[in-house]
Amino acid sequence: MNIETMTVPLIAYLATIFVMGLVQWYLIYARDRAQIPPVPVGPPGTPSVKPGSVDVPPDKPPVIIPPVTPVVPAGSDFDRCVALVLKYEGGNDDDPQDPGGRTSRGILQREWDTWRNSHPGLPPDVWEAPQEQVIAIYKDQYWNALWCDSLPPGVDLAVFDFGVNSGVSRSAKFLQVLVGADEDGEVGPDTIAATAKVDPVSLVGQFCDRRLAFLQGLPTWGRFGKGWTSRVVDVRKEALALASQAPQPKPPVIAPADGVPPWLAAMRTVTGTHEGHDNPVILGFAAFIAKKYPEMSAYCARYTHDSIAWCGLTVAYCMASAGIRPQFGATDTDKFLWADSWRQFGVAVSEPKPGDIICVKWPSGGHHVTLYESTNGANYMCRGGNQSDAVDVMAVPKSSVSAIRRPAQ
Repeated sequence: MNIETMTVPLIAYLATIFVMGLVQWYLIYARDRAQIPPVPVGPPGTPSVKPGSVDVPPDKPPVIIPPVTPVVPAGSDFDRCVALVLKYEGGNDDDPQDPGGRTSRGILQREWDTWRNSHPGLPPDVWEAPQEQVIAIYKDQYWNALWCDSLPPGVDLAVFDFGVNSGVSRSAKFLQVLVGADEDGEVGPDTIAATAKVDPVSLVGQFCDRRLAFLQGLPTWGRFGKGWTSRVVDVRKEALALASQAPQPKPPVIAPADGVPPWLAAMRTVTGTHEGHDNPVILGFAAFIAKKYPEMSAYCARYTHDSIAWCGLTVAYCMASAGIRPQFGATDTDKFLWADSWRQFGVAVSEPKPGDIICVKWPSGGHHVTLYESTNGANYMCRGGNQSDAVDVMAVPKSSVSAIRRPAQ
């Protein structure tokens, strides 16, 4: 066979291969990318596929999945919370001084336009948005985005309403600062875990205080301040009612295991707590002691900022959580916030065991109190509060120890 007779079949064969390759590429990549909408990833409760057009042959009309209002989990506060939000966001508005622009029931026109992209068949004007779709937006874009179903009752409302009023990321950051979580503007498992350790009643109050302070600093406060104040007052009242009615978490009283006394186990539980921004976990130590021992409530009420030395407070909290009355003498210097007052507590011992109280007098003259964990050469390894601004373990030179005390049981 000569070269001329071979050329035509070869060219036809290569052309066929090329065309088949193009068809395969289209079916796998171009067609899929053009017609299959992306699957959003969100917090628990977010639909895995949003309503919209699905992949269909080009010669047939598109199949539309009708919009569906998200299902509210059993026990969710969403219905109660969104009703309060709508009280303040209800109605249509197009105030030229409002940077949000055209709005209906708190939903901006641009939010509505984005929602309509994945929910075909809805009216273009946000003022004509069906009520169930407005509520669905609040559920999907605010409640779910802030993981409110995983937040304590009352806290969920405060965080949700501020997210609607001032932005999801800002509300998340306010919460993270107050509970000592990383301030990244996205609520997730770490923020939820940190929030669960905080007294919800105290957290609601602090959250609303910070929210109002933020709003007062905005340039539009003069025009909208009266309404904002009324809104925060209402949210605080409702959120506190939700928080106070909810079952309160029990203190971390841990049964002794392997010779570990419960007050040391409690100290280990709160290890990692950092001071800063009046951490409600630390302020909660005083609140817990006051509730456990009412005669100490006036004294505990004076602890209002974590900038006040809190080593004695942390030891007192751990003792109280184990059912042991903290140091509480006749004068202020004989009470538990004074580190040196713990030299009067319990009984004196010469050799420490895990959980014993180590009273420290630094060469500079300051005092500290902490709990003994172990010995490392010339140092006692001790776990306590206000150690590098946190509940942590540090080395205490034996030469700096002024007393070793043990609860008298």
